[in-house]
Amino acid sequence: MDLTHLGLILGFFGAVCQAINYAVTKDVQQKYTLSGLRLLTATHVLLFICAFIPFLICGHFRYVDEHSIFYSYCIILPYLGGQYFTNKAIGLSDSSIVSPLLTIKIPILALISLFMLGKGFNLQQTAAIIIILSLGWYFSSLSGRIAMGSLACVGAGCLCYCLSDLAMGVLLMPYFKAVGVESWVQQVFLGCTFEYVFCGIFALPLLFTGGHQRINLRDVWETRWIG
Repeated sequence: MDLTHLGLILGFFGAVCQAINYAVTKDVQQKYTLSGLRLLTATHVLLFICAFIPFLICGHFRYVDEHSIFYSYCIILPYLGGQYFTNKAIGLSDSSIVSPLLTIKIPILALISLFMLGKGFNLQQTAAIIIILSLGWYFSSLSGRIAMGSLACVGAGCLCYCLSDLAMGVLLMPYFKAVGVESWVQQVFLGCTFEYVFCGIFALPLLFTGGHQRINLRDVWETRWIG
């Protein structure tokens, strides 16, 4: 199997997982009154616990230096913004309305690639972007009309996700390759563990402080299916 077909399969699998994630997120928001910063924090404490195990056992800590830390936070900060805005959009609307609209990410990423990275697109690629965006809007409209506030959050979330994805591909993955990690599978695995371990550094203090934004271990457990 060539990388193109593998990419299509992984992309489809990722889209299905994201759709399930948004449905579960809406359910958690309604059942446990977790939303906003508290939901974001509880989810990433759980992900920190999951990522810290391979971070230690697989020796990923060997690659921690000032460069990998800086590149990781270039990914994490927009990623957390994307998570926050997406959760906000789901809270204001419904996951079945919001999820298809995340296809907005594709034209945003295309525009960033065009104007910032100087990458062009042929006619077929441009047509595919338009078709995907149109289908996303159509399937979203089948579930209901989206409020402007929710649509604005979707747009902001997609922009943040695009910046995070670009930072992963342009900064962190090439850095891992430069320090001797040749396998792209290992590069992705390293990137994921770094991302969630360093996200946990933000999230863990809110287990003990944070006032009305404080979370507890029960909140963390309730987000297990989101993670």
